[in-house]
Amino acid sequence: MSVTSWGNPARASRRRVALVLAITLLLGLLGSLSTQTARAAACPCTIFGTQTPGTLADTDTAPVELGVKFRADQDGFVTGIRFYKGTGNTGTHTGSLWNAAGTRLATVTFTDESTSGWQQANFATPVTVTADTTYVASYYAPVGRYSADTGYFATGSKVNSPLTALQNASDGGNGVYRYGTGGGFPTSTYQATNYWVDVVFSPSGADTTKPTVTGFAPGGGSTGVPVGTPVSATFGEDVQQSSITFTLTGASAVPATLNYDSATRTATLTPNAPLATSTTYTARLSGAQDSSGNVMDPITWTFTTGATGSPCPCTMWPNTTTPATEATADDSAVELGVKFRTSQNGFVTGVRFYKGSRNTGTHVGSLWSKSGTKLASVTFTDETATGWQQATFASPVPVTAGTTYVASYYAPVGRYANNSSYFANTATSRGPLTALRNGTDGLNGLYKYGASGFPTNGFQATNYWVDVVFDTSATDTTLPSLVSMAPVGGSTGVAVSTPVTATFSENVSAATMTLTGPNGDVVPATFGYDAQSLTATLTPNALLAASTSYTVSVSGAKDAAGNTMAPASWSFTTGAPPPPGIAQGPGGPIAVVTNSANPYSKYITEILHTEGLNEFRMIDVSSLSASALAPYDVVVLGAVAVDAGQAATLSAWVDGGGNLIAMKPSGTLSALLGLTAAGGSVDDGYLKVDTATAPGSGIVSDTIQFHGSADRYALSGAQSIATLYTDAATATTNPAVTLHSVGSNGGEAAAFTYDLPRSIVAMRQGNRAWAGQERDQLSPRRSDDMFFGTSSSPDWIDLNKVAIPQADEQQRLLANLIQVMNRDRMPLPRFWYFPRGLDAVIVGTGDDHGNGGTSGRFDQLLANSPANCSVADWTCYRYSSYVYPNTPRLTNSAAASYTSQGFEVGVHETTYCSDFTPTSLAGNYANDLSVWRSIYPDVPSPVTNRTHCIPWSDWATQPKTELANGMRLDTNYYYFPGSWVQDRPGFMSGSGMPMRFADTDGSTIDVYQAVTQMTDESDQTYPFTVDQLLTNATGPLGYYGAFTANMHTDLPTEPQSDALISSARSHEVPIISGKQLLTWLDGRNASAFGKVVWNGNTLSFSITGGTGSNGLTGMLPTAGPGGSVLSGLSMAGSGVDYTTSTVKGLEYASFHATDGSYTATYSAPPAGAMTFSALTVDNGAATAEPSATATWTTSRVATSEVAIGTSPTSLKTKIKLGDATRNHRIEARRLKPGTKYYYRVTSTDLNGRSGTYPAADKAPATFTTPTRDTRAPKVTAARVTALPGGTATVRWATDEPSTAVVQAGTGKSDLEPVARADELSTDHALVLTGLDPGRTYLINGVSTDAAGNAGQSGTLKFVTPAWGVSEQSTPTFRRGSLNGDVSVDDQDPLGRVTLSGDSRTARSGTFVSGLLDTQAMVVWDRAIWDCTIPKGATASLQVRTGSTAKPDTTWTDWTKVPANGRISGASRYLQYRVQLTVGAGANAPSLWAVGFSHNGDAPPRDDEGH
Repeated sequence: MSVTSWGNPARASRRRVALVLAITLLLGLLGSLSTQTARAAACPCTIFGTQTPGTLADTDTAPVELGVKFRADQDGFVTGIRFYKGTGNTGTHTGSLWNAAGTRLATVTFTDESTSGWQQANFATPVTVTADTTYVASYYAPVGRYSADTGYFATGSKVNSPLTALQNASDGGNGVYRYGTGGGFPTSTYQATNYWVDVVFSPSGADTTKPTVTGFAPGGGSTGVPVGTPVSATFGEDVQQSSITFTLTGASAVPATLNYDSATRTATLTPNAPLATSTTYTARLSGAQDSSGNVMDPITWTFTTGATGSPCPCTMWPNTTTPATEATADDSAVELGVKFRTSQNGFVTGVRFYKGSRNTGTHVGSLWSKSGTKLASVTFTDETATGWQQATFASPVPVTAGTTYVASYYAPVGRYANNSSYFANTATSRGPLTALRNGTDGLNGLYKYGASGFPTNGFQATNYWVDVVFDTSATDTTLPSLVSMAPVGGSTGVAVSTPVTATFSENVSAATMTLTGPNGDVVPATFGYDAQSLTATLTPNALLAASTSYTVSVSGAKDAAGNTMAPASWSFTTGAPPPPGIAQGPGGPIAVVTNSANPYSKYITEILHTEGLNEFRMIDVSSLSASALAPYDVVVLGAVAVDAGQAATLSAWVDGGGNLIAMKPSGTLSALLGLTAAGGSVDDGYLKVDTATAPGSGIVSDTIQFHGSADRYALSGAQSIATLYTDAATATTNPAVTLHSVGSNGGEAAAFTYDLPRSIVAMRQGNRAWAGQERDQLSPRRSDDMFFGTSSSPDWIDLNKVAIPQADEQQRLLANLIQVMNRDRMPLPRFWYFPRGLDAVIVGTGDDHGNGGTSGRFDQLLANSPANCSVADWTCYRYSSYVYPNTPRLTNSAAASYTSQGFEVGVHETTYCSDFTPTSLAGNYANDLSVWRSIYPDVPSPVTNRTHCIPWSDWATQPKTELANGMRLDTNYYYFPGSWVQDRPGFMSGSGMPMRFADTDGSTIDVYQAVTQMTDESDQTYPFTVDQLLTNATGPLGYYGAFTANMHTDLPTEPQSDALISSARSHEVPIISGKQLLTWLDGRNASAFGKVVWNGNTLSFSITGGTGSNGLTGMLPTAGPGGSVLSGLSMAGSGVDYTTSTVKGLEYASFHATDGSYTATYSAPPAGAMTFSALTVDNGAATAEPSATATWTTSRVATSEVAIGTSPTSLKTKIKLGDATRNHRIEARRLKPGTKYYYRVTSTDLNGRSGTYPAADKAPATFTTPTRDTRAPKVTAARVTALPGGTATVRWATDEPSTAVVQAGTGKSDLEPVARADELSTDHALVLTGLDPGRTYLINGVSTDAAGNAGQSGTLKFVTPAWGVSEQSTPTFRRGSLNGDVSVDDQDPLGRVTLSGDSRTARSGTFVSGLLDTQAMVVWDRAIWDCTIPKGATASLQVRTGSTAKPDTTWTDWTKVPANGRISGASRYLQYRVQLTVGAGANAPSLWAVGFSHNGDAPPRDDEGH
């Protein structure tokens, strides 16, 4: 049993008591609500009246916002805030009222406070509140020392009608707080503590408070005021503009214009002309009325203008000002900024920042509007080692008086200057410039970690020492220039479809742009200019020539001031022409007959490559002749027109022993195929494979979809291999696939009555008629729109069949047909799908939107890879991360290092989540790749891709554009959205196999489609999703595949990615990068069999492996002509080891396929009767409908049949497979529980000789099914550990193997499954993700046994802590270091940190975690850890914090976490260590989960689908 420990090992041994307390106090299990008081109060009224706290002043001295959640039982008004003040609770207090979402509704500063006791401050205007709605009242205590009574809200609400302070967990936790300078919306809770915050409530809201002025500018008594300065005043509440009287008087009244901004409640008086110099002016303000008619008291103030007309150019800080901290320890790349206003119209001509000694790298300054529009940017040059640095914009930027702007600079290595709390209480004004006080217009002291961009985060009102240069007038004499161009000068290998772009330093007009070839010929092209991005684009009207040098010339561009650019030119060279395609094939015994009139017919070669039958040649139907067909054993005929003469040629060839497989055959072939046209067709229907037939054995027996039109036929001598269905359940009498024996020479003719390759493309890529449509109502248009049905049209993919790789199963049926039909001539070797016989691989990918999680994710994969693993052999876990340029912690050298270790760093190309045209997409790629290559010059150009927001605006522009840019594996097909997926693991495209795209005409595009079947944003549950895919691939179903996952790399770790790692480990499946997969696919498809010859009883062939085909596995059917069986394999005279297995009903021998010449010997089967061995029946656990699986081996390759019944003399039920194997497996389903069954097995070899076991003269074998199980699993020890960061772990045990589902919601009526594991177990542990902080959740754990009986944990209630960081699984724990006897194991589904070794001896050790990164500066709050500490064991938790990516001397010392879990300090990173001990003979302690809350927000992340 685990307990939630707060760091006090001495208490942990009393684990049962501790667990009860933890559940009662921290998780808040459902119970009857109680109230502390319940009486009506005369209003105006409060919650606590004259009550006195038990603890008047806590010893905590950290600045903190403290609050209470409350409701009123009637509509009314909150007129003010109260709090109880104890000794030491000094400083300026501010009170606030918030709605439940965190919007501040009103604020007020407390004045005239007493030394202690209740303090009250009234809002300028009463705030309307709605009955039965939760609000938060809070106050800010700058030095802590607040009143606090722990457990106050734990057992009931505090009711003083009409007000109620809520019981803890009734709407999230109550007794809320937020640490940090300046306070903010409080969301953290600790043990239901009452911090004695109150409101003043009145049912009626008569407003009798006069409007007041909270600030004005220029300030009273100001001197040296610029003559162009407007006069402004800000009110404490909104007033009526028409009621304002605002005048300015000097020697006489000053003509001026009055404006009022209701959003900022600011009246501004702008003189019509500059004021006189050295003159005193008087401002008078009166008459302003609020909405209730209250009139302000008049105010008057004076100021004096300066002696000169303008003191500018000017800055907010003089050069003599220096920061308190010149270079912080923080070494993260970050954009730092300041909000400012000017008091007069003018121009910002440049940006400044203060530079400390370690603030190195290239700095870029920017000016932004308040909403984040970039107005100008400039790169700093000629910097000094330290001090103020200044850079001037290419053109001055006009700014408007009284308007908020943001100035920022990018510090690529951090180490910035700062003064904490600088803007907390005051603004900084100098001349016409003002750096705003924190809260005047949102936060001030801004930053953004990661790639350069608009800074919006704030931390403790810190001044990062960013400044501007302002002037009242400016003359632009700077020439426009080019700041970037694409392709860059001197670049090579440029795609022939690439448009040319040039980005200017400022907005321009009249630009001329030309592109010329090597002879000076101008390339016809279309010119365009985008003023927002300052980019000119020249798009050639046709593809450029390959391997050709081109020159770009730009001239004539003028800025608004008439300055003309200096002409610029540069050159680039296009890439070589692509190599010839591999569709032609290497040659061999298989011919693929196609015709250019139907390019889909050529897609057959892609199917054969995927199925490993790399021994074909493609020929055109027009060349059909006896001599052309003579070299081939098998002809696969595409859906092409065959005239009577060609049909006669094919008939003669089949009659002579050839094997023909025809796709949607011409009518001229009906007689050869043993079919008679029945008229009509089945369109976009289903088919059902007969698994009792030899080709159908091993193929899925459910109905599966096909797309396109299938002709209806009647059988006329042919055998039906599969039957057409009009829907999933309605059969026709018409075949879908047939097989016909022809003549006496063993020839056979098979038919797919639909066009298989066209259907495969349609299943994989969607409905081409829907391309370009927005069908899921989620822009932009994506790949799922081509599968997404509407009320008038069903989904293109039957999601009830999504677990079946429907397209793959039909391809495998074709492969089976080829092998079975050609068995009498010779066995055909093939290659396996993946290296070393792997049934499945995970393609690990993630998208990093400049948030910097890539390095951490790669490091986690390194830590979780097996010792001495091999990248080449896919035994090391690897990922692809598609990154925005300037992704933090991913420098060129770091990216190159990770690449050398087998990871892939690619560009996260973006269309800015917009739909594209071919031209715009080509421009996006050109720009993004140009920037990416300039930042990562030592990293190979990307060869795989996922575009941000996964846009797919038409059928095939995306892969064609990728191909033009050297990218040949696409992951943009995305199983999404969650409302459509509905947590059904499977194959949106009907396939787990990466295969090439087809264009609109059916021609093949040399880019592989790797569908992203698993995402962290499709509402899929984990580990259920990945477990299901891998179990189905590696188990008897044989749903093999390469399963692509997008687990966003914005964060170093995430639970979904952790589940991926754990599932891969348990299923012994590799995790590889997209680039590794592409290398393998090209190598495998370029591998070939040659000189395939049958002579006597020997098959000879050669193998030539393609580049990148490491681990290539060859496969030989063990059954040969005349019933012979493989008896030996050699290469160059040396024996080759092989293993046998059954794949889709056929037995193969698998061997390591190295280059060389091979000889396979086939011998006659053993003489005499067939022998049987190893007959067993696994009748499994009790299920609702019992089943039993019979397995046996035979001495010869044979079919499989079971006769079964409940009487030894009546074995009437027969189950038959047309397989060809010596290892037999048949499952009997829908049996009766508790019943004795009798059975015999029969196998028939390929010569028709049968054997039965037990023999007919012997008693049949028996087995008994389990009795009906009606008892539900008993669920015990259920517990929840709510962790910071929006996660929680849920654990329980059952007394029998069962599944696990967690239902969760905010109320009993909305519980829905949110986490799931379908593998049967008695220990259950799941991670919940996506939880909101400070919210009350209900959960129910459900376990279902094999018989369908469900047990439940009962409803548990818990409150989520504030945001933070946490670890709760083996993959995250493995990032840490182990000392002594500490180990990380997989004792339960999530894992733990514990002590290993002999339990008879004392043991001890220390676990030190990896760094936990908040990706922001935060104030730390509390630790939460779930740790089992048995009697005789100890565990202690320690932490240290810092802001460098590697702990150094700037980090804090290790500090033991106290019993209350409180952590102090502010930083970006945290590291913890756990010290464990256990005495001899005692059970070891175990750490299951740990987390640390802080006052920050959720870390940044951009999804693809939202």
